[in-house]
Amino acid sequence: MSVLVTAAALAFVFSGSAVAATYTERATQTSGTPSLEYCNEVRTQEAPIGTQMGLACFQPYGDRFWVKDMRADGYHIEMRAIDSDGKSYRCYEYGTSSAGWQICDSFHDNIGENKRLFWTVGAYDRDKLIMLSSERVSPTS
Repeated sequence: MSVLVTAAALAFVFSGSAVAATYTERATQTSGTPSLEYCNEVRTQEAPIGTQMGLACFQPYGDRFWVKDMRADGYHIEMRAIDSDGKSYRCYEYGTSSAGWQICDSFHDNIGENKRLFWTVGAYDRDKLIMLSSERVSPTS
């Protein structure tokens, strides 16, 4: 069963926006910062190699998604996830790199307790995926 869930997770997070997420939220600016326990980053592969493009974090208590654009490159940052029940989530920002941390905090009624969340963070040019992080697995609470 976990192989099927992982395969479904990979199919979701690597797909373009043609596959609609079950739950989607545009991130809003916040003065807070996430715990860095469950975070991931997306980096460039062009010069300078390895430069951070964006960050994302998952906060299990409250089921909050955090995103942060790190470069003034015209791309936006998205966090895409799927839980072990097969529900999918998308948190995106269209701010600028100066916006700081932004948060999606409306998923708490949809994410089940004691599940696993498979997620990635990507840099997008409108609907086109430019770069993707490795997959991260986090527990829900």
